[in-house]
Amino acid sequence: DIARALKEEESAMLRDLQALLSTAVFAHDGTIDKFLGDGLMAVFGSPVPGPRDATNAARCALDILQSIDRWNEQCGRAGDAAIRVAVGIHHGEVVHGDIGSDRHLELTVLGDTVNIASRVEAYCRSLDAAVLVTGALVATLHAEGSRQLAERFTDQGHHLLRGRAEPVHLFGVQR
Repeated sequence: DIARALKEEESAMLRDLQALLSTAVFAHDGTIDKFLGDGLMAVFGSPVPGPRDATNAARCALDILQSIDRWNEQCGRAGDAAIRVAVGIHHGEVVHGDIGSDRHLELTVLGDTVNIASRVEAYCRSLDAAVLVTGALVATLHAEGSRQLAERFTDQGHHLLRGRAEPVHLFGVQR
């Protein structure tokens, strides 16, 4: 049955993608907050902030790009068939806690920082960027002593993101 075979193939590819993304997150001291279909939300520095959380997040994003490129090459994917990712990163304070009901509790992070990161990830498509980060992340990279890493992200200007009253300064890595 062709439909079943296609679903199994899609499920296997999704599991492989999630494993690849997870490996990158864990290699850079991040935690996975949740899987979101063909993506995930990762957190760096939660529940206990560290001195290199922004650096770890930025390195993870670049590692993901390299891993996806290798994966596409190994699977013979090119052009429109290639798997493409969009990574959005923001830096700031979050609320870390349980949400839900007594029948289903979930430990997660909440707050404006999480919302901005989500909007930045969605904006990748508008700028045809593989990775977009905010000015707050770039400033924190400099503060953490990761100037060379910060310079890998090119200035994309200020952009008004959905649900935001003020433009957000974005830096990116193009596809």
